[in-house]
Amino acid sequence: MALLNIRPATVADAGLILHFIRELAIDEKAEHSVQTDEIGIAESLFGADATARALICEADGEAIGYAVYFYNYST
Repeated sequence: MALLNIRPATVADAGLILHFIRELAIDEKAEHSVQTDEIGIAESLFGADATARALICEADGEAIGYAVYFYNYST
């Protein structure tokens, strides 16, 4: 059984996150809809004004997925 680890993503993971985004888009036949690049990912998740965070899931030390989340409060 694989050992799973979920860790906070870092700016060094921007390329990895983009890879996962592109892989999903290819699978969904929507590769043309990916409108960002590694710099855009880095800025939107790790820049000074970032409002979202990301996690990386690893199985036996190999990245197998990611999650993006943000805090929001509405009344």
